Amino acid sequence: MTAPTTEDGRETEQERRERERREREKDDGSFNRAGRLSDGFSGHWPQSYKKTVTNASSEPYVGTLQVLDCTPGEESRPAIPPSQTVTVPPGGRVAPEFRFSEEGGNAKPTRQVCATLRNKAGVSDEVSEPISADPVPPPGETTGETTGETTGETTGETTGETTGETTGETTGEATGETTGETTGETTGETTSGGTSETGGSDENG
Repeated sequence: MTAPTTEDGRETEQERRERERREREKDDGSFNRAGRLSDGFSGHWPQSYKKTVTNASSEPYVGTLQVLDCTPGEESRPAIPPSQTVTVPPGGRVAPEFRFSEEGGNAKPTRQVCATLRNKAGVSDEVSEPISADPVPPPGETTGETTGETTGETTGETTGETTGETTGETTGEATGETTGETTGETTGETTSGGTSETGGSDENG
């Protein structure tokens, strides 16, 4: 209540009207439950969800907007952040923005969003509405396929090329050197011996 400002302690006419207006708002519930959720929203799951909060009263409205992914048949997922404090000026509106976690994936073209507006007096307003959604494969499937293919191809190619090149070079060099040395020595010794014997026969004749 506004304190009297006249010298004799009585309310001014303006103060009286203001006090009566506030009392009427309290009586009909609009003072404590002034905040309302708009009919529409904007956004696309999981990137963004904006819900407008309006205030038709003549006093600022302060409340908390809580948002959940409440798709039927699944466990509810809190939005990011799960809730936000909203302060709406008299006759004004605000539009807090939320996003959603992709954990668990999504195979549905639409998901359900539940929004609840509360203040000290309790629940002011609540709504449940569908939002269009992107398909998101479960993390296990994506990780398994990518890891398996990448690891298999990389390991196979690297191991095959390295083993083939190393074995080929080592075997070739070792075989070439051994064969060359052995053949050369053996051939040289045999040829030298045969020539000496043949020459002796010629001299005897």
